[in-house]
Amino acid sequence: MTVLSNRIKNLSVITGMSGAGKSMALRTFEDLGYEVVDNPPLALIDVLLQDAEENIAVGIDIRSRGFSPDAFIEKIKQLKKTYEKTKINLIFIDCEDAIIRKRYTETRRKHPLTDGEMHLYEALEEERQLLYPLKEAADMVIDTSDITGHAFKRIIERRFSSPASQKMSIVTMSFAYKKGIPAEADLVFDVRFLRNPHYDENLRPLTGIDKEVRDYIKADRDYEKFWNGLKEMLTIIVPRYIEEGKSYLTIAFGCTGGRHRSATFAEDTKEFLETKGYKVDVIHREIEKELKMRR
Repeated sequence: MTVLSNRIKNLSVITGMSGAGKSMALRTFEDLGYEVVDNPPLALIDVLLQDAEENIAVGIDIRSRGFSPDAFIEKIKQLKKTYEKTKINLIFIDCEDAIIRKRYTETRRKHPLTDGEMHLYEALEEERQLLYPLKEAADMVIDTSDITGHAFKRIIERRFSSPASQKMSIVTMSFAYKKGIPAEADLVFDVRFLRNPHYDENLRPLTGIDKEVRDYIKADRDYEKFWNGLKEMLTIIVPRYIEEGKSYLTIAFGCTGGRHRSATFAEDTKEFLETKGYKVDVIHREIEKELKMRR
């Protein structure tokens, strides 16, 4: 039996839908100092890990020789059970089919399952059904449908850079409910009950990052009660999450358009947690996507 190197502290296994962003994820891990290996045969993973560095990221998808979802899941379970001191994460990168089709059209690349008879629509449907068990078994699912490449990289960086000064990586996020709840969110708060700055013509072009919008939202009659309750809750649960060994915490706030109320709370929460000594990153999913489209 091959023995896993005692030096390995972190093993991240990345899989997911073709065209969803696995290559970008692996490049980000490489930038973080991980040893990166893409698409090794499943049967050779143990051999690969024998002489690996402290941190290693392995990409496996339907192109890998001998790929089998069931065998893949069993391999991950075996590694987690046998090597308890190594932090092992199975990461699934997902994306809406329509966006994946657009990416393949723009790049003129062929989907791994397409051939002379199978259309891209059929290939994506077959791949999604094939990979469903992996998505269900994943420790983390990242959906790249509505986030920029920069935001995608930041999610990985914040969760896997493991800064020595902080045991838990914290991210606050704003999003639009009509675009879907972020798959990576641990805590989700619906702030649509507050009055909407969108209906003020002077505030509509601005975002919840701007002082004028933040002041408008804070003037709502229920803002203070909600905000005080939220701060009290976070003061209790964040230290307890750390005590329980939780490594990542994403606190997401949603509103109708993801530009005003949710952004204000993402900013306020970041600032509040920083006063408690935590290092926090913020992601405004819809705002960042909008800025990218304008460029």
